[in-house]
Amino acid sequence: MYALRSKRARLAGELEQIERRAAKQREALAALDAVILMFEPTGNPELIPAIRPHTKCLYFQHGEHARRCVRLASH
Repeated sequence: MYALRSKRARLAGELEQIERRAAKQREALAALDAVILMFEPTGNPELIPAIRPHTKCLYFQHGEHARRCVRLASH
């Protein structure tokens, strides 16, 4: 039972941290939207599409994994 309680406590702590970070990101986004509207009052910042952040791979350099797959497929 201890392991389950410990796991739950860790997950709850991680979730709280993520929620705090999300709140800060929302505040920064709102401030940025306000500045955009100052320069373009008729614009709608909500129409700007989101860009998914890139995650860095610890095992391969940029493009290396794809190059290896192509090389293996050609043999």
